[in-house]
Amino acid sequence: MHAYGEAIDVNPVQNPYVFNGVAQPVAGKAYIDRSDVRAGMAEVGGVLNDAFASVGWFWEDDGTHHRTTSTSPRPAVEKVLPLLARSRDRIVIAPLSSQSASALEHQRSAPACNAAADAVAGASKSGQLITVVSPTLRSQNATLEFLVRRGGCFRLADGPYPALVGLNGLSTHHHEGDNTTPIGLFGIQSTMYGVLPNPGVAYQYHHLVCGDWWDEQPSSALYNHFVHVPCGTKPDFGGGSEALWQTVPPTTTSR
Repeated sequence: MHAYGEAIDVNPVQNPYVFNGVAQPVAGKAYIDRSDVRAGMAEVGGVLNDAFASVGWFWEDDGTHHRTTSTSPRPAVEKVLPLLARSRDRIVIAPLSSQSASALEHQRSAPACNAAADAVAGASKSGQLITVVSPTLRSQNATLEFLVRRGGCFRLADGPYPALVGLNGLSTHHHEGDNTTPIGLFGIQSTMYGVLPNPGVAYQYHHLVCGDWWDEQPSSALYNHFVHVPCGTKPDFGGGSEALWQTVPPTTTSR
């Protein structure tokens, strides 16, 4: 619909496209609940809704888009387009005469099945998948993609993004200190860690404070685990252990 000039998106994060419960873009997840109206969100009675209604376009929420429909000719919309520059709302315009408009937009916007993701061993029961793929085993550069299962296969939900792996590339026999990234399928663990307040993750969240470490000394009894020691105290493990609260730039990670 967008390519045909029959749809306009404004503030797509605050007003995301939602399919099978998954927001696109991913950052729009926090705005799926439309009852919690915040700045930038489209709403009935908002500036844009009223402006389009004034030329015969009417509000309709189909659960995936927040849509204005009309039997008026499309040129009438041009009278209110200048308001887009002054409003935080978002309007998706689609012809009322076609009940298949929503289905047609789904079809056009749905990415194709990702054969590489579908071939990942052990992921057949997963609903979401994050892939990091390098062109060669020795390459430090990689491509990161977020995929969701729709219609029986994995489809791209966000990305691709440039990514970096180990300095020495990838390895099927990774060990501490070899500067490689292990090859395999790894689940997202139950706790997220970050130096900033909880951004709204669906998992348990730990706001990092002084003394929060990740033990990376292979001989340590708590190797590869989160450990807290009193702030200002030197831990009894070394190696490449991370002082997590000092992470720059701020990130949210699963451990």
